[in-house]
Amino acid sequence: MEKLNKTFAAGDSLAAYELNEMVAAINEAADEINVLAFENKTDTIYLDFSKTSPSQIVTGDVNGDVIKWIRNNSHRYLVKKTAEGKVTMCQLSDGDSNVFAGDGSTAALDGTMGDVMVHVPTFYFRAQLLALNKWEIVFSLIDLGEEWNKYDGNQLLGAYEAYVDSSKVYSRSGVASTGNVSQINFKSCARARGAGYTITTWEQHCVMAILFYAKYGNTDSQGIIGSGTDSYEKETGQTDSLGMEDTHAETNGNTMSINFWGLENWWGNKYEFIDNVVVNPQSANGVWRITDRDGNARDVQGATGETANWYYPKSMRIGTHLDMIPNVLGGSTSSSLCDGFYYNPTDSRVVLRSGCAADGYGGCACVFACDDASYARAGAGARLSFAGEIHIEVDVDAFKAL
Repeated sequence: MEKLNKTFAAGDSLAAYELNEMVAAINEAADEINVLAFENKTDTIYLDFSKTSPSQIVTGDVNGDVIKWIRNNSHRYLVKKTAEGKVTMCQLSDGDSNVFAGDGSTAALDGTMGDVMVHVPTFYFRAQLLALNKWEIVFSLIDLGEEWNKYDGNQLLGAYEAYVDSSKVYSRSGVASTGNVSQINFKSCARARGAGYTITTWEQHCVMAILFYAKYGNTDSQGIIGSGTDSYEKETGQTDSLGMEDTHAETNGNTMSINFWGLENWWGNKYEFIDNVVVNPQSANGVWRITDRDGNARDVQGATGETANWYYPKSMRIGTHLDMIPNVLGGSTSSSLCDGFYYNPTDSRVVLRSGCAADGYGGCACVFACDDASYARAGAGARLSFAGEIHIEVDVDAFKAL
């Protein structure tokens, strides 16, 4: 953190840029203090896939201090591209995305002020297998050594499912999300926005599933948050007034678009293509090939089925990367992971996530590996993602002027 190189005498006035500099420095200091407060703190959860009850699989520091910090420092933002590989964003109110957090003024979520996206802060994790089907996952806010992996906060996820306009992908409220576009074309439309833009990555899919387990201590995401409604054509923005508040299955989660961690329809409504993973890349052997952000590809063995069909995982591969890859089948919509896995014993299947409409196989861990990269279906969409240089603008007027 840099010190302010400015002193003031009695009667001095502050220029706007000086005030902005002070606010930014204070915010940065607060962030550092928050991290220092948890410097020696970790949260540990355990995933015991030998259990079948969704409420018994996850134990440990469920919704512990580190998980709460990650959640409390995740927000929705309006985001504008300012240069290649660079964006500037301004925070929306956690209680209502229709207004800015900074001054309470009205925020336009229809694309005229930028994309509406969700930011999850940087954190670190370590996963290790303790026994057959039992995993330990530890979360920290600082890097604790070589065995730890980093979730880099220099990335964003669209708050809504993707909307394609003029062959470019956007994240905006008040439109019907786009379907009937193939994975290869969704990827092309996202990259047309410029450097750093993609659709949802495999890492983002896996991390958000693990964060759900860590927050709620349960593997039944539909049972906790809701299933949404039996449609894949509804307009985006049903959760705007909720902001970062999650929906709940017992109240609003089955009568509107679900909201989890600020992500509208993170499951349900439309399937969503994932950018960087292929199942059966060379033969129908259940291998998942993931191309990580650094360009390196890694192969992970997953479960297989004899026919193209829905299966229900009892356990996930996890590994050091938190890979949500089914490796043992035999669960159901109400036991084990609760979410479906569609396997097609054919070469080169791309992966969709989430589930369609409000079907019971949907959820935070649902994966659908049925089609090749050129196939399109009405109930399949995507979600905008960005990774690159991110600047937070605290001055709402300055952001609007960009």
